[in-house]
Amino acid sequence: MSLTNRQREVVQLLCQGLNTKQIARRLGVVPAVVSNHLAAIRRANGLTNSAQIGMRALLDGDLGPGIGTGWQCPGS
Repeated sequence: MSLTNRQREVVQLLCQGLNTKQIARRLGVVPAVVSNHLAAIRRANGLTNSAQIGMRALLDGDLGPGIGTGWQCPGS
């Protein structure tokens, strides 16, 4: 996934289990800004929900060095 630095921060916090309000509080923005980031990520990557964002970030290695890189579903 191609992400801006801020979008990457949002996705990392999302994957830690934070909701939109909590992410906004952590980043010092209003929840609408977080929602806009998530909507832009979904649109740019053909995704429909936050769970897909998290899974795609994990599989693409977008969560940080070594996290998710090369992981495959068992049996694939």
